[in-house]
Order: sequence, then C-alpha cells, then structure tokens
Amino acid sequence: MAHQLEGLIEMYLPIIIHSIELMGIVVLVIGSIKAFGHYLYGLFFHDEYQLKYQFANAMALALEFKLAAEILKTVIIRSFEELAMLGAIIILRLVMTFVIHWEMKEEILEGKIEKKAKNKQEDML
Repeated sequence: MAHQLEGLIEMYLPIIIHSIELMGIVVLVIGSIKAFGHYLYGLFFHDEYQLKYQFANAMALALEFKLAAEILKTVIIRSFEELAMLGAIIILRLVMTFVIHWEMKEEILEGKIEKKAKNKQEDML
C-alpha cells in the first residue's frame, strides 16, 4: 500500500508542481502586462494609478505560487545536493517576497503621506 502511494506521488506530484509553477508565471505575466498598460495610460492621461503597488502585489502573488511549488518539491527530493539547492532557492524566494512586501508597505505609507499633504494644501485654499 505504501509503495503504491509512493508511486502515485512520484507520478503525479511533478505534474502538480509544474502546474503551480505555471500559475505563478501566468500571474506574473498578466500583472506585468496590466502594469505596463497602466504605465502607458498614465503617461498620456496623467492618471494617478498605484502602479508600483499593484505590480508589486502581482509579483508577490507569483512568488507565493513559486514558493508553494518549491515546498512540494521537498517531498520528492532524493539527495542532499537537491535539498541544498532547493533550500537556497526557497531562501532566495522568501527574501524576495519579504522585500516586495516591504516595498508595498512603503508605497502605502508614501501614498498616505501624499494624501495628507494634498488635503492640507486644499484646506489652505
């Protein structure tokens, strides 16, 4: 029974892992296209869209899909070298996710400060 389960895992888990990685890629591509579209729109119409925040959000979500796939890969690791490589990739992706979330918080904070300054200017008029 355990041998059959192991065989099923070895057969289907790579497909699941690649599917989850593909989801992350799709999220990143769509987020990039949307961000570029909003960037172009902002150039011509001076729209104040939160471009950096939305793009960072898409990148963070894509990284989370990729990280989920890496976690699933730990089930099928066969050697210490694979484990070391996977560990390095996971750490790198965690650091990137942390940096992106930090930038998103900064963008929100910056937006709030700009909004307060704008409100003060309007109050003075």
